[in-house]
Formats: sequence, C-alpha cells, structure tokens
Amino acid sequence: MALKRTLDGSKYGFDYKLNFTSENEKFYGYTTVYQIEWSYENRIIQIEIEYGTLGDKFISRDGKYLILIFNSRSTQHSIPCNAVVYNRKGQLIHHLCAPNLSNLEIFEKFKGRPDMQGSFTGGGVRDLGDKQITTIGVAYNDIQRPTGSFPYTESRLFNPETGEIGEILEWELPWR
Repeated sequence: MALKRTLDGSKYGFDYKLNFTSENEKFYGYTTVYQIEWSYENRIIQIEIEYGTLGDKFISRDGKYLILIFNSRSTQHSIPCNAVVYNRKGQLIHHLCAPNLSNLEIFEKFKGRPDMQGSFTGGGVRDLGDKQITTIGVAYNDIQRPTGSFPYTESRLFNPETGEIGEILEWELPWR
C-alpha cells in the first residue's frame, strides 16, 4: 500500500504514528490505516493492519499498552474476538473476546438470553473518583433490529496487563 498520510499521536507517554492510505482521515476515519508504528529501545515497531478494519485505538492509562479494536470487516480479529493488546515492545499479549451479556436488568429485556455475545466498540482512560482507569466498551446487538445496530452498550473496567474485563461501570439502552 502506498503511504498517503501519517498522523503522529502521543498519549500517556506512548508516541505512535498511524500510516494511512488516504489523505482524508476525517472522511474515512481509521478505516484506511494500514500500519501503526512506534519506537522502542531504538528500534521501530510496526504493526500491520488489515485494510479497512481498524475501528478504534487507545493507550492504557499507564502508557504501557496499545489496544486496537477492529470492526466487522476484519477477518484476522473478527467479532466477538475483535480486540488486541500490544505492549511497548510490539508483542501481542492478548487477543480479547467480548463477554456474554451479564446485566440482569437486560436479561429481562432480552427474555433470558445470557448467551448473547458482545463485540468491542472502543475504550479509553477516564477519571473514577480520584484515580484514572482504563475502560473498554462492549456492545450487544438486538436481534429484533437490523444487523449492525447497537441498542445496548456497556463501559467496563479493563486491565490491559492481564486482559481482564471487569465490572460494568455504566450502561446505556437508549430506546427503553
């Protein structure tokens, strides 16, 4: 792929560069990113991205991990296992699968469908009281709506070092 544009980023001490095949990132979003690169201990780390599949990316609160979320077009990281975690050395340390639905209030809405599988939608760092935490978003499709709609989403506590997806911090069901 021909490099058309780069975007330098820095978050929590993790400096990286997104390499795009399009000059118009605002129009195409991250879907034209084909590579993420950064420097670690005087060497360049490059992570190849399947064209058109990067949905989101974020850095952990401690700046040690890069988390990538892939969209439904990905064949390497298909839903529900559509998130990966890299350390600063460029090692893939976790390939994550979204958890099954666990919110009891939502179980009632979906008439007892605890097998409903989610997909990752994004994440980031946020304040919780006097500390910062890393979160990851999980969405669940409603089978009564068209494919691709996400009527129920959760923000969950996330530990990128262990890959543990923790408690639900908040949830949204916009049409209840």
